[in-house]
Amino acid sequence: MGINHRYGYDQKRTRRYGALFSSIDFELSEELTVDDYQKKSEIKPIGAFCIGNKKFNVTFKELQRILETAQSAEASLRKKYRMGQMRY
Repeated sequence: MGINHRYGYDQKRTRRYGALFSSIDFELSEELTVDDYQKKSEIKPIGAFCIGNKKFNVTFKELQRILETAQSAEASLRKKYRMGQMRY
């Protein structure tokens, strides 16, 4: 089961948030050990990042990179808006 419980979303209600909104999720691997967590293994996948009904097995570092990229994209959008560089 995923973090966001993507199967519980009402597709019609979430369309206003975008086509991929209800498909974004993360499924934690059931095979992780305490040692894996403590070492933050760079090789072993910690789970599957789900988007657009596709699953991507990711490591801890890859998951951090996804987070950094999303935060940078959001910050860039805000800056573009504040600088008046968006079209009318």
